[in-house]
Amino acid sequence: MRKFSLTIIILFLNIIVLAQQSNRQAPGNFQGTIKGKVIDISTSQPIDYANITLFNPKDSTVVNGTVSDETGVFNISQVNPGRYYAKVTFIGYKTNTIKSVVVTPKKSIVDLGTISLTSSAVKLGEVVVKGDKDMVVTNLDKQVINVDKDLSSSGGTALDVMQNIPSLTVDIDGNVSLRGNSNVTILIDGKPSGLAGLQSSDVLTSIPASSIKSVELVTNPSAKYDPDGTAGIINIVLKKKSNLGFNGIFNLNAGTGDKYNGSANLNYRTGDFNFFGNFGGRIANDDRVGATNRTNYYTGNTTLLNQTSSSTESRKMGNINLGADYLLNDFNTFTFNFQYRNFSAPNNGTQNNTTTDELNDSSAYYQTLNNTSRYINSYTYTTSYKKEFEKKDEVLTADVIYSNNSMTSNSSTDNILYSLMDSTGYIPYKDIKNTSNNFNNEWTVQSNYVNPLGDNNRMEVGFKSYIRHLGMDYNFYNYDGSNDIWVNNYNRSNNFDYKQQIHAIYGIYTGAAGDFKYQAGVRGEYTNTNSKLLNNNQTFNDQYRSLYPSIYVAYDFTPLQELKISYSRRVDRPNPWQLNPFINYSDSLNLSYGNPDLRPQYTNSYELGYSTVFFDFNITSSVFYKQTSGLITQISTLTQNNVTETTFLNISDEKNYGAELIGNGSFFPWWRFNANVSYFRRDINDPYYINGLSNYSYSYTGRVNSTWMLNKTLSFQISSTYNSPSVSAQGKVNAVTFTDFALKKDFSQNLSATLRISDIFNQRRYSSETYGDGFVSFNSGRRDSRVLYLGISYNLNNYKQSKDKVKDINNDEEMIE
Repeated sequence: MRKFSLTIIILFLNIIVLAQQSNRQAPGNFQGTIKGKVIDISTSQPIDYANITLFNPKDSTVVNGTVSDETGVFNISQVNPGRYYAKVTFIGYKTNTIKSVVVTPKKSIVDLGTISLTSSAVKLGEVVVKGDKDMVVTNLDKQVINVDKDLSSSGGTALDVMQNIPSLTVDIDGNVSLRGNSNVTILIDGKPSGLAGLQSSDVLTSIPASSIKSVELVTNPSAKYDPDGTAGIINIVLKKKSNLGFNGIFNLNAGTGDKYNGSANLNYRTGDFNFFGNFGGRIANDDRVGATNRTNYYTGNTTLLNQTSSSTESRKMGNINLGADYLLNDFNTFTFNFQYRNFSAPNNGTQNNTTTDELNDSSAYYQTLNNTSRYINSYTYTTSYKKEFEKKDEVLTADVIYSNNSMTSNSSTDNILYSLMDSTGYIPYKDIKNTSNNFNNEWTVQSNYVNPLGDNNRMEVGFKSYIRHLGMDYNFYNYDGSNDIWVNNYNRSNNFDYKQQIHAIYGIYTGAAGDFKYQAGVRGEYTNTNSKLLNNNQTFNDQYRSLYPSIYVAYDFTPLQELKISYSRRVDRPNPWQLNPFINYSDSLNLSYGNPDLRPQYTNSYELGYSTVFFDFNITSSVFYKQTSGLITQISTLTQNNVTETTFLNISDEKNYGAELIGNGSFFPWWRFNANVSYFRRDINDPYYINGLSNYSYSYTGRVNSTWMLNKTLSFQISSTYNSPSVSAQGKVNAVTFTDFALKKDFSQNLSATLRISDIFNQRRYSSETYGDGFVSFNSGRRDSRVLYLGISYNLNNYKQSKDKVKDINNDEEMIE
């Protein structure tokens, strides 16, 4: 704790010193504006996050500055009359110096026009390295991770991408956590994923890594965005081009252990139409082993339960994404998009169960054979409209989204009982079978309007309506051996119907005063949920109104140094699986079910951040604090027959606070490097739970990614991750570490090959401890993690870059600002 406190003190001392060193001209009675646009000279594409710095020619002191936006445009306001010179810089490009910039009362707005930057090329013997965009870019309110710079996810899925992103961790079941908090909202192109109702691992494994352009992390979103996800938002930006003509990129990959995938990203632009599509398919076998050792004290007699398991899941996935943009005129654009995803996952597993007493004498031993098949189909239809006005930056957008998901599963569990008193061996008997038919239908209607109020101020308002209908029909069967038939057990079957409506309006005001920038907003929501057990007509209803304010303040010490403070209120609403009281009997010794009386949990999130540039490195540091009330927590209890039952409860309080440091840049033109470390404490406390419930831990995560460009066509990358132990309400999760290796060879401008080894040292194992009244349990497991992939990529008509200078008729990245 002393080291953590010392880190915070040093951070604030550095901020104070930098503030004292900042040197600016005193504002006069008149101030002007300098504007322009920054592009890549070879592609004519805009360069976002370029630094534009204004200097005093007398002593070369920094006067003012800014960074370009996603369209390459920049504005430097509140410039005193006088003569200056400007420098436009971006890592990997040569600096462009504009020698004479004059601001006078008669010429209050100085337009520097289009400023072209040339990609730097440094010769080192036979090595030629060209400038490139950073893998990690930190913006005012988000981190942008350029996935196509990360070779360690080549041939993988979005889930593999998540494992190599700063601040994120992924557990053995594919659940993603941000700074130790698994309550995150996943968006695709700034919109709902259309796969609500499915597990996050199913959503992420259905998206090929090759179709992802970048991933955006927003830890304190504004009132514009849904407040769901107490940890923040993960926005997956898919590749989409608007280059003239026909272009595309094709990927084929094969991995050890029968893992194959392929994808194609295509685009055709002609006149006022832009057609785009993404196609992908994947076949993968995933082997998994696990073990549980539980000691039971509940009845006064100590018993030991040992379970070992192994399973193989054969996944087949496919996705189609088709869309078209229609540019009606210079101010109106329509976009139509269709997405289809399917997923099948047969799973065959074996579990051995042994119960002994404290003298290690066996009292029961049986084997469980599980056979499960899951089938998922998802359809999403989106219609979007964008209207631009003659006033600069005045924009109206609207979306109508409909999605329809269905999932069916069939599961059979056969128990083979070994009789210890019978020398003949075992007595086989068929036990249970489950079938489920689930559906999830969603409608989303939303609109947003932005009205600039002068150069530095704007008002933004909007609304969103979300309507959802989900059904989960589970049927439980027992085997009747005498008649050789399956009989429906209606006492254990379940038909759960869930309806939810969320209606929201919001308003945001953004402005600037001198070196200060600020944003304040509030979102009001009305939520109404109705759920019903159709088996017995039991109903559960809930409705509530909530306000979600957000505040953001930033101060620029210099154009390259910024301090920012933000606050937002977030919510986590219980999902239908947490509410449904259906009991899962797939493991007869470990039962689980939902709690229909769950309430939402609310989080107040505070964050202080500081960013700067040190030589060729971008450095970002932050301190954060989150307080959650009514925390939704998974709780396990032991019954008298030595069976654990797991459900969900609202416990009173959770606090999560810590610090994060991210750095990325170049040691040399041929060596790029990025690293991050997060250090935080998690406190969980509920004195009113049985015998009290309290737990805490100091945890940290670290990740290092290093890329070497050996020559102009060959590069390799090593990335390593460490996640320290972390706590839950009733236990802890132990440390996880792994290292990935990748090698890329470019045969031409269009053809390249990638060799990748995930978890090269085969270290990725998961283990945890759970304890409660009368029991303690140790769990461990691992999946296929060390896999060798070989991939080939072919670029048709220069898909990644284009020499054609065309207007981007619809930029979905504007959804996350």
